[in-house]
Amino acid sequence: MDFSLTAADRQQWEAARRLASEHLSPVVPAVGCERAGFDQAGWRRLGEFGLFQADLRDPGSSFRRAAHLLEACGTGGADRGLLFAAGAHIFGCLWPLIQLGTPAQHTHWVPRLGTGEQIGALAITEPEAGSAISALATTVTSEGDEVILSGAKTLVTNAPVAHVMLLIAKEFPQRGSLGLSAFLVPTHTPGVTIRPLATVGLDGAPAGDVELNEVRLPRAARLGPAGGGLGVLLSAMQAERTAILAGFLGAAEFDLARCHQYLKNRRRPGEQTSLADHQSVQHTLAEIRCRLEAARWLLYRGLWEVTHGTDRIAWPAMVKKTVSEAVYDCAHKIQCLYAGAGWRNIDRSATAVQDTLAILSASGTTDVQLNTIASQLSKTLVPLT
Repeated sequence: MDFSLTAADRQQWEAARRLASEHLSPVVPAVGCERAGFDQAGWRRLGEFGLFQADLRDPGSSFRRAAHLLEACGTGGADRGLLFAAGAHIFGCLWPLIQLGTPAQHTHWVPRLGTGEQIGALAITEPEAGSAISALATTVTSEGDEVILSGAKTLVTNAPVAHVMLLIAKEFPQRGSLGLSAFLVPTHTPGVTIRPLATVGLDGAPAGDVELNEVRLPRAARLGPAGGGLGVLLSAMQAERTAILAGFLGAAEFDLARCHQYLKNRRRPGEQTSLADHQSVQHTLAEIRCRLEAARWLLYRGLWEVTHGTDRIAWPAMVKKTVSEAVYDCAHKIQCLYAGAGWRNIDRSATAVQDTLAILSASGTTDVQLNTIASQLSKTLVPLT
């Protein structure tokens, strides 16, 4: 199990880092605006760079490549919101489409989503049900050659800027979770209403509420078989939980380096040594480095398991839990090292805390991940003899 990058991959990794350093820094809100919003120019640059490209002949390599390039962009200082929006597009929409789509769906959607010309979203969470799939209330009925969707979704990342949503609805209520179906819903379809949703953190990843009022689609809009929505959902969740936070690990490494430089330039009155020379500060920096490295290698193992291994349930949950908690904890420690300057959001240290706090709940909370991990223990533990 070799996680090292080839020479060609390393060159592309460095190119992504330079792209982020030069063009993907967080957008400063205009005077009078509370939020900077979605970075359209940054998105176009990511598309031109090829971040969203997918090889239908080798989707696993495309999956791992996207995760590594997101990490590289993070180390270059890219905005976490933009990284999260890109991850939702790739892993929540494009990846399940590549895995489970028909040739006609591939022909229509993959080129558009693969260049970033069009933006994808994943719509699962509902206002009353949250992410509990057993309680989803969005329904689908059939009428001739069409299906009709009715219901509501919330906290849909990319919804205000998306061109298509991968949406999960209940088609056969009597079958429970085995009665779900998945659909590719163009956002311009009559009956689809999207309202921007205010959130704390991740300003560059716009979220929205989605209302579906008797939305009519051709049967060809179904992704996977009728009643096969659970498989589509698992494909999206496995990908998101494993890879969507790769960029956040890179961003945490960038923040650690910037904090270290800030502390090296600060001295107490009358002291010759910098704040970075104090042992307690050094220990905190070292703890952060260890936590990030441990999380990174767990993520790399998760990428391998999802594309090569047999356990595609517990590993994504372990990655999501571990990485989300690590990047939040490290962001908080870094802000504390800035002391009063952190309160003033110097080097966006307070913004990093808000951004990483947001992802503790995305793709399932820690409790959800623990439930998943616990449910697989009997299958994953080494048997005793």
